[in-house]
Amino acid sequence: MGRPTAHTRLLIIQPYIAEYRAPLYPLLKEQLHEQRIELIVAASQPTPTSGARLDDTGPTHIDVPLTERSLTTAGRRLVRRRIGPVLRQFTPDLIITEQAVKNLETSELLLRSRRSTAPRIALWGHGIDGNASDTGLLATVKSTFTRRSDWFFAYTPRGGQHVIEHGFPSGRVTVLRNTMDLRALRANLALITDDDVENFARELSFEPHTAGLFIGGVDERKGIRFLLDTATRIRTRIPTFTLLVGGAGALTHEVVTAEKAGAPVRYLGRLNGARKALALRSAQVLTIPEWVGLVAVDSFAAGIPIITTDFPTHSTEFEYLTPHVNAVITAHNPQQYAEGVVALLKDRPRLRTLQDGAVASSDGLAIEDMADRFVAGIVAWRDAGRR
Repeated sequence: MGRPTAHTRLLIIQPYIAEYRAPLYPLLKEQLHEQRIELIVAASQPTPTSGARLDDTGPTHIDVPLTERSLTTAGRRLVRRRIGPVLRQFTPDLIITEQAVKNLETSELLLRSRRSTAPRIALWGHGIDGNASDTGLLATVKSTFTRRSDWFFAYTPRGGQHVIEHGFPSGRVTVLRNTMDLRALRANLALITDDDVENFARELSFEPHTAGLFIGGVDERKGIRFLLDTATRIRTRIPTFTLLVGGAGALTHEVVTAEKAGAPVRYLGRLNGARKALALRSAQVLTIPEWVGLVAVDSFAAGIPIITTDFPTHSTEFEYLTPHVNAVITAHNPQQYAEGVVALLKDRPRLRTLQDGAVASSDGLAIEDMADRFVAGIVAWRDAGRR
């Protein structure tokens, strides 16, 4: 591997490079090069659960592929990636890795990081998971683990505030405002015509003016069974309602089975590019009952409000949602959720207000903005020295 003349060498370690994350790395490399920082991205392969989502970009954005071994203890999966070769070959000055206790190589890096010759370690992560309260032994371990790092790159403001409240120096926290490539999504959305929507709806036999759309991993943590239940309830109140499901995952077969059995569901498969834009243009609301994450950014780009619940497993991007401004949040109950969807679809002025609010909420969430914040934090970390 050739090495350009750079003053600082930075290694970012990731589990795998998901499609939504891939556009970030070229932006980082270009800007960091101007700051005399050479970036290398090392990643392994997705787990079977993550791989079922079909969002792995493969080796395209990986400079160094990593192998890993995993084990399960007390019901938790632990992973150890083999990073010795890349450390010896690249000899990084700085390393950014996930804030995840399950990653055993991170613990090893943090234990060695106090040595004067060891790379300085920063963590990149949620800080806290959405509405969930970090409690118990795992939370204590995670907090201790985080405080050993040299810098923290938080997905969102709330995550950054959480690590500060748990003893991390505020001057060493960078808030990234996690996002994805809005420019590409907006470009695809702009190409979708009314005729495209009409043809798509005719092809799949649904009414776009009363359609809801799910986008994400079609698996248990996203509340797929809950959503299938509520779709049937909504249909009893709005006879033309159809739930469009875009994505892939372990519960895909349940969605397909429900559709074949006559449920008001259309399975679209994994969505990206123009197909994703078409689906977004063909629905009035995004129905995401559990684990709201970066789909919030899809919502804002397309001007389609999210209807979700107060279930305590949302990712940190849930904080981008504001009730009565860009989203509806109901109790985590199928009947109440169904009533929330019905009420919004039947109240067109309110729906329009939330659609406008969703568009306005995208300010500052361009991936270029995230890259700017990331680079500014990396430069500040480099210049601050070891703490």
